[in-house]
Amino acid sequence: MDKKPVLVMPTTHWDRAWYWTFQRFRVRLIDLIQAMLTQFRLHPDYRFVMDGQTVPLEDYLEACPEDRKEIEQLVKSGRLQLGPMYTLPDHYCTGGESLIRNLLTGSELVRQLGGTPPRMLYLPDSFGFPADLPTVAAGAGFQQISFMRGTSGCVPHELRMFIWEGSDGSPVQVFRLRDGYANAAHLGSALPGRIQWAYDHEKAVERLIAAATQQDDAQGSPRLLLAGVDHMIPQPQLDQAMKDATARSGFNFTYAVLDDLASGVEKKESGDWLRYRGEFRGTGCSHILGGTVSTRIHLKQTNADVERLLTHVAEPADAHCALLGRLDSTGSVLRTAWKHLLKTHPHDDITGCSVDKVHEDDEYQMDEAFDAADAVRRRMSDVLQHRFGGRREGDRRYGFILVNQQPFRRLCQARITMDFEGFEKWGDAPPPEFYAVVDEAGREIPFVELRRGRSIEHPHRFAEIELMTELDPFAPIRFFMEPREVWPLTAMTPDMLENDLVRIDVHGNGSFDVTDKVTGQVLRHAGLFSDQGDCGDSYDFSDIADDTERIFDGIHFERKILPGCSGCQCMELRGTLPVPEDSDRYGRSGKTVDLPVTIRLTLFRGDRELRINMIMLNTAKSHRLRWNLELPFRTDHTRAGQKFCEVRHEVRPQPPPAAACSTQDNGAFNAAEMGQELKEFRVHPEFTADQFIAAENAQGGAALLIGLPVNYEVVDNGESQRLAVCVLRSIGLLSRRRNEMNTRPTMAGPDTPVPGAQLIGRQINLSFGLRLFASAESGGVLRAAFLDRAIAFHGQISPRAPAWDGQTAAPAVQCNNDALMLSALKVSHDRKHIVVRLLNPTDCAQTGILKIAGARQLVPCLHTERIEEGAAPVKRARGGFAIEVPPMGLNSYLVRIKKPEYRYDYEYGLTLPV
Repeated sequence: MDKKPVLVMPTTHWDRAWYWTFQRFRVRLIDLIQAMLTQFRLHPDYRFVMDGQTVPLEDYLEACPEDRKEIEQLVKSGRLQLGPMYTLPDHYCTGGESLIRNLLTGSELVRQLGGTPPRMLYLPDSFGFPADLPTVAAGAGFQQISFMRGTSGCVPHELRMFIWEGSDGSPVQVFRLRDGYANAAHLGSALPGRIQWAYDHEKAVERLIAAATQQDDAQGSPRLLLAGVDHMIPQPQLDQAMKDATARSGFNFTYAVLDDLASGVEKKESGDWLRYRGEFRGTGCSHILGGTVSTRIHLKQTNADVERLLTHVAEPADAHCALLGRLDSTGSVLRTAWKHLLKTHPHDDITGCSVDKVHEDDEYQMDEAFDAADAVRRRMSDVLQHRFGGRREGDRRYGFILVNQQPFRRLCQARITMDFEGFEKWGDAPPPEFYAVVDEAGREIPFVELRRGRSIEHPHRFAEIELMTELDPFAPIRFFMEPREVWPLTAMTPDMLENDLVRIDVHGNGSFDVTDKVTGQVLRHAGLFSDQGDCGDSYDFSDIADDTERIFDGIHFERKILPGCSGCQCMELRGTLPVPEDSDRYGRSGKTVDLPVTIRLTLFRGDRELRINMIMLNTAKSHRLRWNLELPFRTDHTRAGQKFCEVRHEVRPQPPPAAACSTQDNGAFNAAEMGQELKEFRVHPEFTADQFIAAENAQGGAALLIGLPVNYEVVDNGESQRLAVCVLRSIGLLSRRRNEMNTRPTMAGPDTPVPGAQLIGRQINLSFGLRLFASAESGGVLRAAFLDRAIAFHGQISPRAPAWDGQTAAPAVQCNNDALMLSALKVSHDRKHIVVRLLNPTDCAQTGILKIAGARQLVPCLHTERIEEGAAPVKRARGGFAIEVPPMGLNSYLVRIKKPEYRYDYEYGLTLPV
C-alpha cells in the first residue's frame, strides 16, 4: 500500500528583535543561515523556508556579502524559499497600504535574488487578522494563506482547511496551522525548553510519526510538519529522522517549501469546505494577545502619522509631479522610507512587546521614515511651484500651497508648520503678531494657531496652524498670511462651540454635550476619563481582584478659549487626574499622583465633526486609562472600521470578577504549549479598530473617527452603556509567568522587566474626530474616516519659485464619483508607471469616469504592480476611463508614464538633460 505523503518544512520563526536586540539576534541569524547552508550542501533534496519573509536574508547579506552568490543559486532553484513579505507584520497595529508595501518590497527582494515569490501567504504567529486580508491577498495574486492564531469561536478547532472570504467576497483557501507552527521542532529533545538538551534519536522518530498522525485527520493531505520554531537553528539530525520515520510508519516524509503546500491545497476539492467571512481575533488554542494594541500607544500614533505622510502626502505628490512630466529622483528615498518603517512592523515591534532597547530603535526607524517622506514632500512642493508658479510678482506675503490629493472636491483639513525661511536671507520674514489666512481670492480661511517658536533646524521662527477649506482635486491652491491689528476671532462663549450644523456644550468636569442640528441627536456627558489597575503584561490587560474602574466625573477642568479665527472655534481644557501611583497583582497603591491632561476641542465652519486632541503626561505605573462616551441609547453591537472595511462587533457582557492571583512559582515559557486548546480563561470584551468606532441604534448613532489602532469596548452598568476607548496602558513586564494573570493562563514570552513600557514621563498625544449620524448616513462613516486620514498636501511658497500668472491649474486626477476613494497614487517600483488604487467603502458597486492627465491607457494590475496575463485595458469614456469597483472592493491600475528628457536643478535654476 502506498504511504501517505507528509510535507516536512524546515524553517525558523524569525523575530528580528524581541527579548534581545536586533544586533544580538543577528549573531544567531548568522549561525542559523550558515547551518542551513551546510544542510543544503550535505543533502541535495533539503529545503528551507525563511518564515515567509525576506528581511532576515537582507540582514544576513549585509553582514556576510560573500555568501550572496550561493544564496542566489538556492533561491533561484527554489530550494530556499523566502517571502513574499518583507517583514511579518502585526495586522492590527499597521495600515492596509503598509501591508501592500510590505508584500511589494518583499516580493521585489525575492526577484532581486533570482527567485519567484511563494504563491502562499505564510503568517505563522501574527496576533489575529482583520476581515479584509483575503481582499488584499487575492488582489495581490495570492489564493492561499497559512496562519495559526485567531480562529477560536469562528472555525471548528479540528479544521485545518477552509475558505475565507474577504470583505469584497474574494475567496482564499486557508491552511490553518492547527497544531502550531512548531509541530516538528526540537526533535528528540530529552529536556524541552531547557538551556541544555540531549538528542534522543528514537524520540525524534516517534515525534515525527506522532505529529504526522495528528495531521492525518478527515481532511487528509496535505499533512504539514514544521521543523522549526522561534530562532531555531536547523537541526542536523532531521534528515536521518525523516528516513527512519518513513521506514517505520505508513507515512512518506519529504522536504517541502510553501509552494508544495500551496499545490497540495489547490488540488483539494474545496466545494464543501466551510466558508467564513469576518475577522479572526478569537482566543483559544493560541492567544491573540490583544492588549498589544494599547501597549506603548505612542508607537501606534507615530506609525499612523508616518503612514499618513507617506501614503496620503509624499507618494501622491511624487505621482502628481510625474504625471506633469516632472519625474524626480526621489523614488529611492521613498523606498528607503518604507523599509525603515516596515522594519518597525513585526509583531514584536509595533505591538510594543519587546525589551525597551528594541522600541528605542523603532522610534529611530520611524523618525528616519518620517524625515525621508517629509523631505520628498518639500521637494515636490518645489516641483509644483516650478511648474505652476509661486507668488505674483512683487507679492511679499508669506504663502503656502495646499493640494487635495483625492480625486473630487472636498473639505480638507491641514496642519501646517509655517517655517519663515525668508525672502532674501534667512529669517527676514518673521511671523506677524496677529494675522489672517486668505486664499487666492482674498477670502479668509478658518484656522487656529496651535503654537509658535524658534526652529531648531534653521535660524528662523515658525508658527503651526490648523485649518480647513474646500479644495478641488490635484491642483495647487495658494494661501497667504496677511497681518492684522488683532486676531480675526470667531465669536464664542466660554462654555460652548457652535456652527450651523453642530453645537458643543462644555462642562467644568471635562465632559461635553454634542447636539447635531441636522439630525436632532444629542450625546451627553462625553469625554470623561476612567482608570483601572493593570497587573498584566505587554501582551494582555489583567484586572486586579477587588479593583474596579473609576470614572473621573468630579474633576475640575479649566476652560480656555483659544484664538480660533475666521470661522474656527477652539477651546482648551486642562485638568489633573488623581491616579494611584502603582499597582501589582494584589492591589493598588494608597498614594496617588496627579496625571495632567489637556484636551483641545476644535470646530470649523461648515463641518459636522468635532475635532478632539488629547495630551496626557503619564505619571503612574501599572494602570489603564480610558476615554468614554456615554451612549444616549442601548445597543447590541458596534461597528469598527479596519483598514479597507468595517466589521460588526456584538456587545458582550463583562467577565466575572477577578480572582486573587496565584503566589506559586509558575515556571517558564514553553513553546510546546502552542496548539493546545485552552479551556478556562477570562476574556474582556475588547475589540480593535483603526478607522472608526460607531455605536448605533435604529435611529442613528455616534462615530468616533480615530486614525490609529485602539482597543475599545461597550461597558454596560445596567442603567446605561458607555463606549470606553483605551488611550494609555502602563505595564512593567514583557510577559507574566503562567497563572499569574486573570486573563491569560500561559506565558507569551520571558518575564523580563520593561520599565520603558510604564511610560513614566511620556507625553501621549492622540487626535480623534466625533460626529453623530442618522441611520440613513450609517454607510458613510467609513468614507468619512478614510477622508479624515487623507490630509491635504502642503508646502511653503519658495522665494526661488517663478512668478504665478494668476491662472488656476487643471486637476491632474479627478473622478465624477466621490464614493470612490484614492487609497494609493504612487510611482511604481520600476519608475515606469503610475499606480492608481481605488477603494469602494460602500456596500454596493460603484462606477465612475476617472480622468488622469496625459494617460493614454489604464490597465488593471495586481496590488504588487504586476499585470496578469490577459488583462485588458479599461475602456475609455467621456475623456477618461470607465471604472467599476465592487462593494468594499480595492482595485489597482497602472498608467504608463514617459521618462522625462530633462531635469530641473532647484539649487541653481538650471534645466539639465537626464
